[in-house]
Amino acid sequence: MSATRSQSSVDGLSSLPDALLIYILSFLTAKDAVKSSVLSKRWNNLWLQISSLLFSHADSGCSLDTFAAFVTQVLIFHEAPKIRRFHLQMEGYQEHLAPAVDEWLRFAITRQAEDLNLEFNASSHQNTQHLSLHEFFYNNQSLRLLSLQGFRLCHTDGAVCWPCLTRLCLTHIEMEDEQMRKILCGSPSLLDLEIVNCQGLLSLNLTGMNVKNVSVGLVWQEEGVSGLKLLIPKVVSLSLSGDLEIEDYFIEDATSLERAEIGFELENCNECVHRGEGQIFKRLRRIVESLNHAKVLSVKSTCVEMFSVCEMLTLFPPPAISHKRKCLILETTQKKHELPGIFQLLRRSPEIEKLTIKTCEALGADLCDDECKPKCRFNRALYLEYMGESFSKLHQNLKTVEFHSFLRQDLDSEFREDDEKLQRLSEKEVEVINFFLKNAQGLEEAVICVNKEKNMGDPKPQELMCNMFENLSTSSRASPDARVLFL
Repeated sequence: MSATRSQSSVDGLSSLPDALLIYILSFLTAKDAVKSSVLSKRWNNLWLQISSLLFSHADSGCSLDTFAAFVTQVLIFHEAPKIRRFHLQMEGYQEHLAPAVDEWLRFAITRQAEDLNLEFNASSHQNTQHLSLHEFFYNNQSLRLLSLQGFRLCHTDGAVCWPCLTRLCLTHIEMEDEQMRKILCGSPSLLDLEIVNCQGLLSLNLTGMNVKNVSVGLVWQEEGVSGLKLLIPKVVSLSLSGDLEIEDYFIEDATSLERAEIGFELENCNECVHRGEGQIFKRLRRIVESLNHAKVLSVKSTCVEMFSVCEMLTLFPPPAISHKRKCLILETTQKKHELPGIFQLLRRSPEIEKLTIKTCEALGADLCDDECKPKCRFNRALYLEYMGESFSKLHQNLKTVEFHSFLRQDLDSEFREDDEKLQRLSEKEVEVINFFLKNAQGLEEAVICVNKEKNMGDPKPQELMCNMFENLSTSSRASPDARVLFL
């Protein structure tokens, strides 16, 4: 019966037009698309016409050389005059494969691929065997999306010509400023630029470009180089990440910036406080000040902790106030030592109309080290009460407060079996919500977003949610119009 049903399903698909079957096969990896040829005579040659060629070494289960031979064979037999996507992922790279890779890239360019993703993975930045791209690669009239990983972008004698390119993602790339300048000049349609874990870049000058969205993280530079200079006059959205111990950013002319996100990491707080008179914390403050044009600022939990350390130890002056900031997004683990950092950022954002607090899982050790711990021994409730009066006077325009990941990811583990921990967690979160209800005089909505898939299957989280709702529905409010919504 099952064999008959399976045969019937295949026959049903076979009755579809060739064009539709080829379209369906284009969503499969090349390996699976080729396998379809054994279904029946009707399917024998359909894969030769697919418009997307997706090669994944990680999913192939074979050696690098065997995988390379498979890619070459597929391209030899492929017949479609034009392809839409060409994705190639390889675990590592060996020099003897360079001629084959060149042929693959020539194939993709000759067939006018619009979406080109070339990924050569390595275990770390230092031991990546970078593959150089030749001159022919830089002249492509069809390319719209380009993602490169594990390449060396060498100096080219001619100009770069990517007139239709709208998105460029560079990961584990070696390049110099001049080659980056040529790429930008040859990509007049570029809107989205992502640079991650790259080496050799000293400046990114987007003056005269129409790039709107930029993401930069972990740009490796030679010892003695001060940092990466960013000239971004027309950029609307900027995301910065990486390790402030080894990199720095100097942002110039960010007057068009509407949204900014900072997600830096830091491992040893105590060492960084005293090294170079707290140079790393000064970097963070300077970077945040350079983003003051942004209407929306998103700050990851480690950066919130860094501001808390500065506040508790009174190390340095806080960042300059931003009167243009209308929305603040803060990621927190809900630990009390993060509160000083949260309130410092709130004080530097007096005009915000919306505040979003995202509860996240604690990753790694706290930055609050031996020097900070005595300062962390404050009463959470008394601290919130103390901050209430100044908050009420300063944030008259705050209309909406959103809370995401309520009863956070910890419920996946021991929290589900520990009623006491669950209760303490819910009390902390309700305490923060009550703070804003009690002190935000212009508040219209307190929106609580619950991860229903994780929390609503167990009776204890459901019980806590009911208790929270009852607690919040009867709590005092500075604004008579404030509503509490559960989504």
